[in-house]
Amino acid sequence: MKNLIVNGCSFTESTNKVNTWADYLQAQLNPEYYKNLARGGAGNKFICDSTIAFCESNNLSPTETT
Repeated sequence: MKNLIVNGCSFTESTNKVNTWADYLQAQLNPEYYKNLARGGAGNKFICDSTIAFCESNNLSPTETT
């Protein structure tokens, strides 16, 4: 896998104290590039908008990004 981008609320946001599903997924898939955009308290609008903005501003290929 080339790119793995995850996003969500506090259940996805990585901290030094707690591993989330995103941390486990990264470890299992071992992508070349990984980015966690999640923020505690984030709503659907933030999650959608920040994912789209990140992918567009970083020129990530849709066929190489999960």
